[in-house]
Amino acid sequence: MATQPVSFSYQRLKVLREFDRDEAPELSGADVMRLTGLGSGSVYPILVVLEERGILRSRWEAEEPQTLGRPRRRLYALTDLGAELYRRAAADVAPVRRGVPSLRPSEA
Repeated sequence: MATQPVSFSYQRLKVLREFDRDEAPELSGADVMRLTGLGSGSVYPILVVLEERGILRSRWEAEEPQTLGRPRRRLYALTDLGAELYRRAAADVAPVRRGVPSLRPSEA
């Protein structure tokens, strides 16, 4: 359960939107960067804060780095609390978004 109040900036909503999809139950930080167009200096601090607040949970890939041929990735997923809070926040901003650029770079 979240212990501190959470504010949802435009960038945080942009990150959370990518987790609120059936086809993306878990995403790495690199996935989030690719999907949102945000840089690592924005994405990783957002992921840390959202995990600390109970909105995301994370785990390390189970496979060995030697098998993967690369370092393990930390995978993040939306918690039930996170999904509820995100959907409320997204609904709150939807009426005021008219004329505001899309949350997705590909929709702009």
